[in-house]
Amino acid sequence: MSDNLQETFLTELRLLLLPLAVANEQGVLGQLLFDVTGWELKDGVGNKLVEFINAYKQLDALIENPPASLDDALQALASVDQLFSAIREMQAQPAAAAAEQIAGNLVDALVINYLLTWHPALHDLFTLLTIIRPPAEISLKRINDLLKDPIAVMKAEYLPPNGLVTANDANTVSEKLFPRLAALLVDFGCSAKYVNRSDSKVNFGTVGNQLGGGLLRLFLQPNFEVPNRYGVAFALSPRDLGDLGLVVMPFGEVFPDWDVPLDLAAISAGMAIGPKGLKIFGASGGNGPSAGLDVLEFPGYVVGGSTGTRIEIEKFQISGDWGLLTNDQEFGFLLDMGAATLVLSAGDGDSFLQNILPRDGLRVDFNLALGWSNKKSFYFRGSAGLETVLQVSVSLFNVLTINSIHLAIKTDGSIIRTAVSASFGAQIGPVNAVVEQAGMEAVFSFPDKGGNLGACDVDLHFKPPNGLGFAIDSPVVHGGGFLHFDPQKGEYSGILELEIAEKISVKGIALLSTRLPGGGKGYSLVVIIFVEGFNPIQLGFGFALTGIGGLLAINRSFDEEALRAGLKSHALDSVMFPADPVRNAPQILSNISKLFPPASGHYLFGPMVQIAWGTPALITADVALVLEFGARRRLLILAQVLSILPRPDRELVRLQMDAVGVLDFDQGTAALDATLHDSRLLNKFALTGDMAMRLKWESSPNFALAVGGLHPAFNPPPNFPKLERIAINLSSGDN
Repeated sequence: MSDNLQETFLTELRLLLLPLAVANEQGVLGQLLFDVTGWELKDGVGNKLVEFINAYKQLDALIENPPASLDDALQALASVDQLFSAIREMQAQPAAAAAEQIAGNLVDALVINYLLTWHPALHDLFTLLTIIRPPAEISLKRINDLLKDPIAVMKAEYLPPNGLVTANDANTVSEKLFPRLAALLVDFGCSAKYVNRSDSKVNFGTVGNQLGGGLLRLFLQPNFEVPNRYGVAFALSPRDLGDLGLVVMPFGEVFPDWDVPLDLAAISAGMAIGPKGLKIFGASGGNGPSAGLDVLEFPGYVVGGSTGTRIEIEKFQISGDWGLLTNDQEFGFLLDMGAATLVLSAGDGDSFLQNILPRDGLRVDFNLALGWSNKKSFYFRGSAGLETVLQVSVSLFNVLTINSIHLAIKTDGSIIRTAVSASFGAQIGPVNAVVEQAGMEAVFSFPDKGGNLGACDVDLHFKPPNGLGFAIDSPVVHGGGFLHFDPQKGEYSGILELEIAEKISVKGIALLSTRLPGGGKGYSLVVIIFVEGFNPIQLGFGFALTGIGGLLAINRSFDEEALRAGLKSHALDSVMFPADPVRNAPQILSNISKLFPPASGHYLFGPMVQIAWGTPALITADVALVLEFGARRRLLILAQVLSILPRPDRELVRLQMDAVGVLDFDQGTAALDATLHDSRLLNKFALTGDMAMRLKWESSPNFALAVGGLHPAFNPPPNFPKLERIAINLSSGDN
């Protein structure tokens, strides 16, 4: 079983902060801290130091009981944030005599001391990659630049603006680059050293006249007491001295009983890689060496909660490979994590996913490897970049089908987002539902004032799906749709298209919320459907049924006040046979969310019809009767009426009215509100006005009906609305 990454991280964090945690236990306050970081605490930091030490002691409890879920991991990060916040608030100062040689703040000083003491290879790697700049400057924001274009970052750090032109340029680059490479190689057990070429005892032959003065010498054989050990030397050739670029020269002898990890027989006389391509000294062929090396291997880790959503990584193995031709050179490395597993825990998902995922979680196995090459930059194995989809096609009991794994590392300004997610489907009768890319995400940012991990801020959380797609395939109904997910609102929303009996086309608008009011568990759903291309049905007396639809809602109610307020803002247009629902989907869904808010235990159901009178239609009415039941009993009546006289192509009078009626059986009340909008006479003069009715038949019965308002002396029932007069505007513009 892989180690728990959070437990390892907390253990390492305890080591990082140790010099500050024991500062109060020394004979002289902060002496150890001063010795290892060059920083000293000012007088008067006692309270802050005690606050920090108390928080530091809590790390032991977190290590003994590492986070079991993603929520626990976030709480652990919050505890760590308290530690770094206390450090940033402490009054401390660097030693005046060495201020230029130590870190610019106490947190950076602790980090550098930790790396040098416990992980020197990491310190030297970060130094080589410019994340740490000697003597003690840390810039984690440079990680973002390295992900985008590592070669550009390295060139900017090590090469002069005009490139490698003169011998002085070669010496300057060698003095900066080769010592850092040598230090890193020594950390990994190699025998490497930066030396002057004149002291190296390496014979470059006539090529030596084309090189700068410094070189990196790497011995490849065991450190035996022999006079002529075998190895490789690296030197630089600038433009003025032959423009060879990087020169690689083997030296020494290979004895038969020595195990040498690299065969350089193909370049026994040396080679150069530079602006002129590959050049092999003393050879006429076009092929250079090619090899692959397994360099390092580390145990795997569990990333995330130990029982919740997590990624289980088998191992970490770093390997390198290169292939060099005279006209083509490729080299790079691969971080192979072997067989990895994404575990999706139902408890970390929203209420809707909890009803889909198995109770003990969903496990998805896949192979994970991250590489870099000079041609592709960073990439996931099997792809050309830092985003890929791995097809897995695994079925669980013929109920759940795991389709693919999505891997992504994205940079957004100074923010780095990493995600591992799965797309999976569930077959429920004739309905096949597919959840797109649910998994785990980590967001790294580097605030100027620091974050919950010192200079870095980490947010590790469950990644909600991008959306929910589904398809229906039954003898009667065919079709499907896709609901996009809004993580801020916790809502799925989208458009559905179905075909019934190969004759009736139905379009629907769906809104699924995974959050109930008050934080209760569950979900709410509202669906509005309507038939497209409906063939009118004659009802008699000149009336015809020209459209049908309906509304269904689970754990949702309707907001009377929002509906009444929406009479003047055309909110009913989003409910009653909306025009072009695909193009207008954002506005339609926004209005539906406001008019039919989530409410646990409330259910809505009702038909919707469109009725026309006359040929061509002189009057058109869209009417919906929606019954609310469950926690409350009400009947909602929605209507939109349009009349164009004498006929649509010769408009003299246009009357357009929206109305909302509510019968509340629990309260014993009835209400009706209507308003004229976009109405006019002679296609010029605007017609406006409101009407309202209020009825109460339970205790203290009353009734009021008004068109255009009430007489000022009349005392209306409570909450009777103020109405706009029925009016015709005979002016036009400013006239």
